[in-house]
Order: sequence, then structure tokens, then C-alpha cells
Amino acid sequence: MAIMGNLKYRLIRKISPWLPSWFKKAYRKLVWRRGAYAPPAVEITGHPDWSFHRKCIQELRDRYAGRRCFVIGGGPSLSQTPLDLLTNEVTIASNAIFLLFGEISFRPTFYTVEDQLVAEDRAAAINKLRGMHKIFPADLWRYLKEDEDTIYINFKRGEYDGFPKFSDRLDEVVYWGGTVTFMNLQLAWHIGCREVYLVGIDHSYQPPSTKDKMDGNVITSQSADVNHFHPDYFGPGYRWHDPRVDRMERGYLEARRFFTEHGGVIYNATIGGKLEVFPRVNLEDVTGLHRETEDARATNTRVDQMRDLWDSLSRKSKFGFISHLQKGEEAWDPIEFHLSGIRFVDRMAERIMEYGTVEPALASIAEMGCGVGRFLKPLGCRFKSVLGTDISQEMLDNARNYCAGIPNVTFFLNDGKTLKGIDDNSFNYCVSAGVFQHITDFDVIAYYIREALRIIKPDGLFLFQFEGNRTEAVGSGRQGAKITAKLLNEKLRGAAFSIKEISIDPQDKVRNIIVVLQKSPNRDWDFQSHPMTERRWISGVYDDIRTKTQMQERQAKPIMSLTFYD
Repeated sequence: MAIMGNLKYRLIRKISPWLPSWFKKAYRKLVWRRGAYAPPAVEITGHPDWSFHRKCIQELRDRYAGRRCFVIGGGPSLSQTPLDLLTNEVTIASNAIFLLFGEISFRPTFYTVEDQLVAEDRAAAINKLRGMHKIFPADLWRYLKEDEDTIYINFKRGEYDGFPKFSDRLDEVVYWGGTVTFMNLQLAWHIGCREVYLVGIDHSYQPPSTKDKMDGNVITSQSADVNHFHPDYFGPGYRWHDPRVDRMERGYLEARRFFTEHGGVIYNATIGGKLEVFPRVNLEDVTGLHRETEDARATNTRVDQMRDLWDSLSRKSKFGFISHLQKGEEAWDPIEFHLSGIRFVDRMAERIMEYGTVEPALASIAEMGCGVGRFLKPLGCRFKSVLGTDISQEMLDNARNYCAGIPNVTFFLNDGKTLKGIDDNSFNYCVSAGVFQHITDFDVIAYYIREALRIIKPDGLFLFQFEGNRTEAVGSGRQGAKITAKLLNEKLRGAAFSIKEISIDPQDKVRNIIVVLQKSPNRDWDFQSHPMTERRWISGVYDDIRTKTQMQERQAKPIMSLTFYD
């Protein structure tokens, strides 16, 4: 019956141009009542498989929860924008963005069109696009054909009552707001992104040329486009609507109101332009991964040096660079090495049991900077599945040997700055201990924190440890960069999480700091004002360890200064 019904809808769609209006109205009421067709904003000539496309939209809801999103416009500034910085980000782009595809490798996560003129004039090129979610109003189905990437939405056009309205449920309705960017902001909210950055939204237009043809509010270009990044965007022969910047701004103000009232934030990362509705930020500062500037080359050099260091240390010693041994001590006792790992994992598990929502025996966990596997082995005995990531292939090879016989532990080589290749929302928990204190570039540390938040599921936890005694902004060798509450506030601005714990062990003279973050829509956090509590971490770990390590030696010296709040 379902197949026959669907065929019936398809047949009526084919012949609808020749059907009388009374029949179309009666049929529309019938199928709406049955729930098999689109809501009222979509006409009978719209796509008839609404139930399928509505389900697709529902499946996208909160898919990227906790991620930030970049909404890309088509202004002239886009030609100066380093879109390669957005390769691993969630992105939404529109209209003739594909004119860039022959020049750069960047492709958006989502591609949208809402303007009928764009749909008509660019249909041939748009219908060839693949490899991205294509979101179109259902009334454009005549021009923008359905394929495996296409999802049609119920789109409310025109200056309707209450214009502009912002929808948080794309499976119900999406509102027009004077610009495709308004639709894209609704899409960003629907997919779970509460931190949004606008790129290439210049919000400035030169009036039509005297050579251009005008027909009401429709302009047919007769000359090169000066209002977009490419002269052919609305070049000769292409049609566009007379831009109403005042109306667009009303849409932007409504989007700002909605995001602000519901715990979200929109930033303007456009280079120049005249849009001042949203606070401005620098795109390269936001991504933390700059083009090949002098600073970027320095960061990449430090990452390469860290990789070489870990590879070298792992080749020299079976247990690599794990709590350096004191002078004269030749090697860790294997049993004591394993015991120290168990005790540290006990400290991690205490916090996971307190703040987490999934029992360890049922949970997945990733360790960032697993080294030779000191924590992986006891984690593998407690958690359902464990992933160890590291920058050093030599370290991972040793970790595989150390964890041999534990089938639920797997390994992943990362690039030294990201966790590219690990899916979003794929782990219940992520931990990192004994790692950040050796990373010499704070930008890399901040990006790792963002990446950890990306790969954990909503309500998941990220626990990380670092030494709160560092004094240098840029580390060297084995000494990592200084980590402060102020820097964390600056570099993680807009990220979605709650701070569950900032703690220090009162018996720890090295001043190790433990931070536990929980992935959530919340953005009202502050490392500088969050209270630091006292809780055990290192005390008791080395009490009966006979292997002489530098950690024991450092704990015997005077207490070090805490620089976290500098």
C-alpha cells in the first residue's frame, strides 16, 4: 500500500500543472490530514515525499552538538579568506560557492539554496554537486533535483506575519529572513551548533549598473558582479533580487536575539565588510591553525620536534619518557610500572563515576597522548572499549606490545595538532594525563581540548592534567608551555561545556592541576572564577614504588609556585 500510495503522489505531482485549482486544494487537505505530505507552506507542486525528507531532517537534529559552525557567505572578502582553515570544521555555504571549487580543495558540510532565481539559473551546476548535504526548499524541486545528498525542507517565504521569525525545528518549518544566511543560521541551530561564525558576509552592495536590466525587483546582470567573490557569481545573464540590506539586518537581529536567549552566540569573522550586528573576531585566531605565517611555521616546527623527541625516547627505553628515572636508575620495574598506571586510572575513575552518565563497563573512552600505554592497560580492564592516540608511531608500537592480549584496546596515530579521522560524538569519555605539560605550544593544547570535546558525546567528560607551575609562554624540549586560566578563557571562547572540576592535590609539591569538563550546550563558564578544590591525584601513587623516578625526587623538594592564575 505504501508503494502504491507513493506512486500515486508521484503521478499527481507530474500532472499537477494541468489540474484545476479546486482539485489541488482538496487533495492537499487530504494528504495533510493523513500526514503523508508536506505542511501548509509547501504547495501541491512541492516534493510529495515529505515524510521521507522530514525524517532526514530529524536525523540531522543535534548531530553536531557541541561543535562550532562556520556559515560562509559570498561577499568579495571571501577571496581573501583562508578557507583551508575550515577543512575539519562544520560549514554551511550557499548559492555559487562552487565557483571556488576548481581553485581550492575546501568543500562545505552543507550546501543550501533558497532563492528561486539561483535555483533556475544555476540548476545544471547545482545538480552535479556531490559529497555534501544539499538542503533546499521543497518548492524548488522542479529545478534542484533529488539525489542521495538532497533534503527538501518546508520553507516559509515572503514577508509573513511576524517577519522575521527564527525556527529551531527544521523538520517543521524554516523561515525566510531576507537572506540565505538567515536560513543557514536556522540550520546551524538545528544541527546542534550553538557557537556560529560568519565568514564572507560583507553586508554591503553596490547598486545595479546602468547597463543591467530591471524588472520590478529582479535584476538581470549585463556586466561582471562586483558584489561577490567571483565576477561570474551574478555575472552577465544571471538574475538576482534587489538586495534590501535593511531587511537582511532585521533577520540578523532576530537571529542574534534567538541565539542569545537560548544560550548560543554568533560571531562575525568576516574580513572587513559592514555587518556590525555581531561581535567581530579574527578567523585565524578562532581556528588556532594559521596559514604559513612565521608563527604558524614555528608551531609546525615545534610539533615536528615533539614527534621526533617521543620517537627517540621510545626507541631508547621500553617505557619511553614516563616519569623520568633518576640518574643511575636503568629501567622501570615492569610490575611497578603497571601498578603506577592502575593507581592513576583509579583517580580518573573516581571522577568519571562522580560526574559521568555511563558506567565504565558500558562506556567507550579515548586517551589523548597514550604514550607506551601505561594507562591504556588498566583502562582496558575497566571500560568496554578504549582508543589510544599519540603523535609518535614509535610510542604506539610499544603500546601495542605492552597491551597485547587486551582486545578492546585500539590505537590511532594523530597529526600532532588534531584528532582528524576520529568521528564526532564517538566516545563517552576522553582523558589525557602527563601530556599537556610537555606540549611546547599553547595553541596546540587549546586545539586538542576542542578536539576532545568534539569526539565525546553530549554529557561526555574530558579529564586532563597538566603541571600548573610553568613560567614560559613557549616551551622547549621536555618543558611545555605555560597554561593559565586566562589563556583557557581566551582560546576556548564560545566552546560548549561545563566545568565540573578544577582541583589540585594538597600533598603535591609539583602543583599538578586536574580539570574535568562536561560537554553541554552551556557557554557560561569561566576558568578564572571557577573555584579550585583539593583532591588527591599523585599522593599515594609512588608510596611503595622502589623504582627511583624524578617525580619522587621533585616531590621531595620545596613546593613549586602555582602559575595557573597569573
